[in-house]
Amino acid sequence: MIIGALIYVYLFAALAGSFDFRFGGTWKPLENHPALTLSIIAGAILLVAMLLRVFWRWVKVMWEKAKQGGAILGKPRAYATDVLLPQMGGYVAKVMVVIVFLAAYGIPVTFGSVMSVIGSGQLANVFSLTPGGVGVN
Repeated sequence: MIIGALIYVYLFAALAGSFDFRFGGTWKPLENHPALTLSIIAGAILLVAMLLRVFWRWVKVMWEKAKQGGAILGKPRAYATDVLLPQMGGYVAKVMVVIVFLAAYGIPVTFGSVMSVIGSGQLANVFSLTPGGVGVN
């Protein structure tokens, strides 16, 4: 998650104008439409409360499973050798594959081009329309 966030921060920072928000004028929702803004916020809070109420039993079961799965975090040495190192090795291998394919297709291998390919792959996995990301993976 941290590596993915750093990739997106790099990609947005590398593109000039990424953080220049222009919404077509001086639209100030809190000043011009306070009732609408407050009703949207109240509706969002109500929706979250309703969803928590409906799914609370499921959330409790999943929380217990998460605590069981996260027990390895209490053993830093085991976590480092059994989880962190294999993940890092897999990620390095993934980056190397991207570098090899960029070079094979004659695309200049730069930090920016590698990060663009990895970032676009992450977005494709997040927003895949097929079940389980079939075709993306």
